[in-house]
Amino acid sequence: MGKGKAVLAMMLLAATAYGGTASIVSSFRSPCAPGWVCGIDYHGGYLYHGDGHNYIYRTTTTGSVLNSLNVGNASWGIDRTEFEFWTCNRGSWIFRLSTMGSPIRSFEVSTSGYGITYGEGLWYSTAGMLYKLTVNNSLIKSFRLPTTSHRGVCWDAPYLWTASGNGRMIYLITQDGYVLDSFATAGTPYGVTWDGSYLWYTVTDINWVYQVDVNFTAVEPASLGNVKAIYR
Repeated sequence: MGKGKAVLAMMLLAATAYGGTASIVSSFRSPCAPGWVCGIDYHGGYLYHGDGHNYIYRTTTTGSVLNSLNVGNASWGIDRTEFEFWTCNRGSWIFRLSTMGSPIRSFEVSTSGYGITYGEGLWYSTAGMLYKLTVNNSLIKSFRLPTTSHRGVCWDAPYLWTASGNGRMIYLITQDGYVLDSFATAGTPYGVTWDGSYLWYTVTDINWVYQVDVNFTAVEPASLGNVKAIYR
């Protein structure tokens, strides 16, 4: 979660080429069981990790486990807000939980999901689609994602980050699905979260968590040396 930094100079998206880099700042082994490294979220100085089974783990940003919550098969995608957790599982359910993991409500959606985030509504990612819902499960809009293997999603106002598993890529997209930036990951990514300064993502095939520094520039194709906007 977190707020994105403003673009310093605006331009028409259709006339723009984008390029980004992601430098690894730190990394540690996930507290989740091997092969079950799923969603991740940053909130209040801590990281929250979903294990795809029953637990959400709270750790420091260096990976020390502080405590865990038994949330009963509701930890594929996770998002921790000030007052609650929003989670989802591959059984096509979205859950609203207290900060202690107790159920508040749940509702069934039309297709299995992998990632969820709150940002001016609920964003729910399936393998190839992203849905924006109200908190009462009314559809606001939906669009196709860049690949058919997406997992985690996170809010970085006014944009979104989403992780593509088979493509081993993370994308920065607009709220209408336009790709602004992308970078290759160190393995197969699942969860992704923004802490206000850095991006974090989980790698499910090697059970690892990465913190990365993302730099993004936008340039006109006709004049590659003319930088028109800077993000971050």
